Amino acid sequence: MKNNLKLMGITLSVVAVIGTIGLYNNNVTKEQEVEVFANLNNSIETSLENKKVNIEKETKESTKNIIDMRTYFTLTKDIKDINVLTEDTDLIVLAEVEKINGVTNYCEKIDEYTMVFTFGELKINKVIKGDKNIDKNIPFKTSGGLISLFEYEKGLEEAQKNKEGSIYRTYTEDEKKNTFLDVQYGNSIELEEGKEYLLFLNYSDNYEMYSVTGFGYGARELDRATMKIKNNDTNTFENSDLKKLAVKMNDKTLFETKNIEK
Repeated sequence: MKNNLKLMGITLSVVAVIGTIGLYNNNVTKEQEVEVFANLNNSIETSLENKKVNIEKETKESTKNIIDMRTYFTLTKDIKDINVLTEDTDLIVLAEVEKINGVTNYCEKIDEYTMVFTFGELKINKVIKGDKNIDKNIPFKTSGGLISLFEYEKGLEEAQKNKEGSIYRTYTEDEKKNTFLDVQYGNSIELEEGKEYLLFLNYSDNYEMYSVTGFGYGARELDRATMKIKNNDTNTFENSDLKKLAVKMNDKTLFETKNIEK
């Protein structure tokens, strides 16, 4: 399966959306290889205006069965380069994730299934690029999240669900409701409540909120004490990209740990 998509302002090519992944149970020592098919359609930027969709909120601690699922892309732009990502971004902020509201892959407004998105609320501590008068507390969305197999299956094509050996054929309805996919795209990360991040955001007209762009390059955990940001490829904190950003935006205050907008 290969689709050309435009996700949050970045054109990309899906080169592998079928992955062999492991299923594990927190209480039972058991591994099973399964295939999960991602259903990515061309209408990704969709809306949740009605707020009537089934938005799930589960945690890895409260969920027994979790399947890790990561989809990789070939991008048309080098978003590893912070200068490139900055050019394609409306809003760059240092912000704390105040709340995670839940996850869904369905858009009621257009009645279509989409990629998996996590929705939450941000407290903006500093605006680096964009509207300096933006509200300090705003809703946001980011790609990926923890979603039940039961809900995720609704977005699949019949051929995907009926493939020989597919878990969608072998699992009972109760098993599907109690088994969760930990969906991530590229090197994207799970954003956690209470942590501060350097975020690259583009506004989504359909959702009427800002959306994290650039996968794991557009969401970097911040260590406020050292003013270093996490490199999600190496899982280490560094300040080289933050220095580049400060130079590009001509922001001499970026490294001042006490300079947080209230």
